[in-house]
Amino acid sequence: MKQFTHLLFALLLISFFSCSKDDLTSTDPSSTSIDFEGEGGVKNISFTNKDWKITKVVNQDNNQTIFGNIYSFDGNLIQENKILELDSFGSLEAIWSDKGFIIKHETETSVVIQLKENFTNKNFHFIIFLESGNDTKEIAINQKPSQGYTIKNIKYTIENNDNDSIFVEKGSTHSFNINSTTQQGFSFDPFINSFELSQFKSNSESAFPWKLTDSISIEIPAQIIDNKVFTNDATSFYSNSLIQKHSKFKGQITEVAIPQGQSKFIVELEYRKRQVSYILHLVNNRTNEDKIITGKWIETAPTGNYKIEWQ
Repeated sequence: MKQFTHLLFALLLISFFSCSKDDLTSTDPSSTSIDFEGEGGVKNISFTNKDWKITKVVNQDNNQTIFGNIYSFDGNLIQENKILELDSFGSLEAIWSDKGFIIKHETETSVVIQLKENFTNKNFHFIIFLESGNDTKEIAINQKPSQGYTIKNIKYTIENNDNDSIFVEKGSTHSFNINSTTQQGFSFDPFINSFELSQFKSNSESAFPWKLTDSISIEIPAQIIDNKVFTNDATSFYSNSLIQKHSKFKGQITEVAIPQGQSKFIVELEYRKRQVSYILHLVNNRTNEDKIITGKWIETAPTGNYKIEWQ
């Protein structure tokens, strides 16, 4: 009986140390599957073991390893556009124009997962692979697509670095060689090759990806009087791409008398360049929360004034 007791005690000790050893080498994240709403957010994952590393991050939709940037603990770029893996403190970053994530390893027993807003029209799935000794774990991330935003209003203001300036630019050139003694007339459109150019600009990373369609029209400034911006019914697409359209003065025909012999004249067009600040007020379609985007609206357009310069 005494021998049996000793044997049982020995087995219990072996079992205890075996379990303890497994606990030391196991990664055991506090969550192995995390769901995010389309707006993104931040989640913290804790571990039972300090000795772990990220071996790769895989896009679950196509089973492709994700490439991105690797940073040190103090934020210095270590590698760019590389397979995302991290042996020690630091962070991994994969950012696209319409989605993205940052994984931060800043303490021995935790990792922070930060997701950008998902402006694609589908779920964003990826898996973080972890390793601790011979033990491997996976953390599955699933993010829903953003449900988009509704425009509430847009306001324009004049700030210190904004401006409203006038300049002159060369337009069309016309040359003649009149042999007739009879005075000749010439009809032309001074604005035939003139365009209005406009563009929205913003430093906010979510200023433009929130649009589910490219054809969103929005009010634009019509006049600036005493540093106040006024709008009317004029609209333009809300886009960071340069929008070009023919001048509203195109088709304005004028006539000049052409002298005998050789002659030439150049049309000089007056343009206005305006830069104003804007505040775009959006409402989230899912949460009904407000979203504010700030930036600049820039326009270059003919004023309608022109001058004919004979050479």
